Amino acid sequence: MHSLPGLLSGLTAVLLTALAGVRARVYQDRGSALALGLAALPHALIGGSGLLAPAVGQGPGRIQFLAGCVTVLVVSVLLTALMPAGDAPFVGAVLTSAVGTAATFAAILGGPRPARWPPSRRSRRSR
Repeated sequence: MHSLPGLLSGLTAVLLTALAGVRARVYQDRGSALALGLAALPHALIGGSGLLAPAVGQGPGRIQFLAGCVTVLVVSVLLTALMPAGDAPFVGAVLTSAVGTAATFAAILGGPRPARWPPSRRSRRSR
């Protein structure tokens, strides 16, 4: 996703976020602003994960997911600030993306050890 699809998705997220802000602030149209803002969030995730290139021959990993979650967090906070009433779906998106960011960051720092299958004989004897 590091190339044209990520770039186009990020551009779409920026445009949808801007349109949602205009609909909310200028036209006082909560319904369409909510729809446009919610449509921007998946595009922000894909655009954010497309910022960093994955390793050669592999798909998106933890770093790409972390960048996507941070992008969704920023867009959600921006949409919450743009809405006159601070709509609940965007507050939920802020919470969800913050939890995703924290969990991914913890997984990157802690790094779970890969499971070995089948278990070696040594691990069975040590019990």
